[in-house]
Amino acid sequence: MIFSPALPVSNRFKTLLFISTVLMMTLPTMVSAKDRDKHRHAGKHSHGHAEISIGFDGPQGELSLKGAAEPILGFEYLAKTEQQKATVEATKKIFQTEISNFFVFDKALGCSFTVKKLDQVPEASEDPHEKHEHGKKSGQHSDWEANFSIQCQKSPLGTDLTVDLTRFKKLKDVDITVLIDTLQKTFEYKGKAQTFSLK
Repeated sequence: MIFSPALPVSNRFKTLLFISTVLMMTLPTMVSAKDRDKHRHAGKHSHGHAEISIGFDGPQGELSLKGAAEPILGFEYLAKTEQQKATVEATKKIFQTEISNFFVFDKALGCSFTVKKLDQVPEASEDPHEKHEHGKKSGQHSDWEANFSIQCQKSPLGTDLTVDLTRFKKLKDVDITVLIDTLQKTFEYKGKAQTFSLK
């Protein structure tokens, strides 16, 4: 897989991606009810957790990742020091150069990734007066957002997708929603490389 310049996204595809995001919250998942309860009781900001949506309209796709910044950057609040800001920039480069190692499609598809957004962002829904899980008043939590467009030679429907986020060792609980044409699937990534069927 290669890294290429930006490609236009059709209105139809934007609709599919929106549906994919909605499905992430509504479709039955491979997570047990007990695990889902755990997420609900953990509050809005759950360390080690992220959500990924992948949508395709034929050979053209888009990937969106959003989760707590701490397991990816090593700190949970918005970058303030020069060292923290440097870590954010270095992490952007890691995603730019290694995204095809994190999400591995069948080589025969010839997929390429194009970055649309990579950044640490404030958690907009957070209550600024909420206390941290350790009992101390927190600063503003932050999330990591990564959005890519994907261009393949043909649709990945009927192939396999390998997800390997082991570079981020604290990222151990990831909900993945996939929408490819008429296929709708949800998966749970648990901290080690896993291959999922797109059939």
